[in-house]
Amino acid sequence: MSWERVKPLSENRRIRIMAHDFRTVADAVKKTVKEMDKRDNNWKWKATITKKEVRIFWSYLEFRGSTPPFIITDGSPEKEECNSEDNDFIVLRNEHGYYMNGAILGDESWQDGDLEKAVVNLMEWLQRRVNHTY
Repeated sequence: MSWERVKPLSENRRIRIMAHDFRTVADAVKKTVKEMDKRDNNWKWKATITKKEVRIFWSYLEFRGSTPPFIITDGSPEKEECNSEDNDFIVLRNEHGYYMNGAILGDESWQDGDLEKAVVNLMEWLQRRVNHTY
C-alpha cells in the first residue's frame, strides 16, 4: 500500500457533516486497546472516543515528545482524493493529520463491514504498521 500525501484536515476548507457517532463503538474500542496493549510489550496504547472521532494514543509518540494522537474520523473530505464514491467512508490519520488508511462501511463483499468492525480493523492495522516501522 502506498501512502498518499493528502492535505491535513486543517487545510481542508470543505464543510464537514458528521455521518457517524463514534461513541456507539466505545466498548469495542476499549476492548481493542486492551488487546493492543497485550500484543505490544514495549509501548502502551490508549484511546478516547467522542461523537466525531476516535483518538488513539501510542506511548512511543509521547516518549518522543510528539503527543498528537492518531485519529479515526469521518472521511468525507477525502472521498475524491482517495477515489471513493461512497458516503460511508472513515479514515485513519497519522499524528500529523495525514491520511494513512480508510474503510468503506457496508455489507457488500467489497466493503469493510459496519462501523464497529471498520474501526477495530483500522486500529489493528495501525498497530501492525507502527510495530513493523518502529
